[in-house]
Amino acid sequence: MQKQRQTFIDQQLGTFVFHKSGYRDYYKGSYQCNGNKIILHMEERAFLADLQQIINNLDAYIIGAKTFILQELRPQIEAWSIYHDDESFLQQLQLNTIMQQEPQKYILWFDAGDLLLGHCICVYGHVQDGFSAAVIEG
Repeated sequence: MQKQRQTFIDQQLGTFVFHKSGYRDYYKGSYQCNGNKIILHMEERAFLADLQQIINNLDAYIIGAKTFILQELRPQIEAWSIYHDDESFLQQLQLNTIMQQEPQKYILWFDAGDLLLGHCICVYGHVQDGFSAAVIEG
């Protein structure tokens, strides 16, 4: 007999399924935005209000994060990407995951496609304090 996964449904964000892993347990859901599927990942159900706040202001978070990426990572981006100009670079960045591991702290994962040789960019932030770091991850 197979165990049923623990799930819950949020009216705004939809269904979240609990995943048990050897490293960290988490709830996983998804959200559609401008035709793109964004994975929602949170380690505790208590973080739902923070995640809802991010989603309610998602356009502002995306614009702010992209601006922050250029401020923090311009030398690295110019050194090892197919970089032409800010606008074309930023248009190609696609938010694909919002991860929350601690209260009010989040990570926005941006897919950079072929721009960064298959790498992504993670922007770390706090719901109240804004962005704190941007890192190219492999």
